[in-house]
Amino acid sequence: MVNEAMSFSLPIMTTHCVAPAADLVSKENGVVYEPGDIDGLAAGLQQLVQHKEQRAAMGKRSAEIIRDWNLDASVAGICQGIARARQ
Repeated sequence: MVNEAMSFSLPIMTTHCVAPAADLVSKENGVVYEPGDIDGLAAGLQQLVQHKEQRAAMGKRSAEIIRDWNLDASVAGICQGIARARQ
């Protein structure tokens, strides 16, 4: 769901436990909070709700980051991983 939200130019709100968080989410395009940290979740949501310009900038950055993630890039990444594992 992170990839899909980014494709729609949205800021991301996620935890470190969500796999794409490490590769796709930074302070430039979202908020990553610790699992179970309700205060961290609330603070992140409050930040996004109260700062329209920041929310828009994060969404724009999400779209820029995800722009080159497509089927061809996924296949190439899998092939590279297999090639490395075979070495």
